Amino acid sequence: MYSFFLDALAALRLRFYPSAHYRYNGAVIYGILLVTGMVNAAAMAPLFGHSNGAVAFALCLTVLKWLCLSLAMRWILAIKGGSKHNWSGYVLLTEALIFPAIAALYWPQALGLATIMWETWIMVVQLFGFMRISQQNGLKVIAGYILYFVMILIGGTLLMTLFNSLGWLDLQTLMKEMQSVARQAQAR
Repeated sequence: MYSFFLDALAALRLRFYPSAHYRYNGAVIYGILLVTGMVNAAAMAPLFGHSNGAVAFALCLTVLKWLCLSLAMRWILAIKGGSKHNWSGYVLLTEALIFPAIAALYWPQALGLATIMWETWIMVVQLFGFMRISQQNGLKVIAGYILYFVMILIGGTLLMTLFNSLGWLDLQTLMKEMQSVARQAQAR
């Protein structure tokens, strides 16, 4: 876990290692995915609620996002005639950088702008890391993000449909909450 923390600090300073460096044991991977999923569940609570199904959905969606981004970048950023990078460790590392943003859920007015800036920096770190580690241009990385978006759109829809069919999420309630949040945003 200590090496994971050091790698995260290095990434925040735009210092990257070869993709093979970002290998972590199973306990670190599961722990980071669990905490990231819980942060995402807390962030999604205004829409999805606080039910066990909503938390399970957030955890499954976090794992799905991690796998889809890792695979998309592996396919798109493959070196011609060379080996493919294993991006799962690097993606896990950059996804874990969201942890400090949990504070904004407790103090949204005070930390709203800081959270937006933090999340923007995380995106910059992830993007520059993909480019530097793979030694490929930004257009290929953007193509990887587009593939990731398509994969997560399909996978997330299937996951939401599965949770709805199992009765763990109620899509009708979700739609009402989304409309309520949209009305509140328009009123501001």
